[in-house]
Amino acid sequence: MDDRKELKWFLGIDFKRTEDGNYNMGQERYADAILKRFNMTDAKAAITSAEKSIQLQKATNQEYQAFLSSKFPYRQAVDSLIYLSATRPDISWTISKL
Repeated sequence: MDDRKELKWFLGIDFKRTEDGNYNMGQERYADAILKRFNMTDAKAAITSAEKSIQLQKATNQEYQAFLSSKFPYRQAVDSLIYLSATRPDISWTISKL
């Protein structure tokens, strides 16, 4: 084991030391990488991670088949968001619903 000085980045998480000696953690670079990976760089930001009044409904068979034929890597996208929630607990509830 060796000392690599002040911690700045580890496992996709950026660390920034504040003046009082604490650390702020963030994953802005990782979030940007997720958007690029899933071709969502033009997505619009939202103030909240989910609207309170939204109720999820089971897809019809036709909707489900259309989704499957789109070949969107849903599991990989959700897995990426789960890792992002390490520094964004505000999105954890929404991701758990996905």
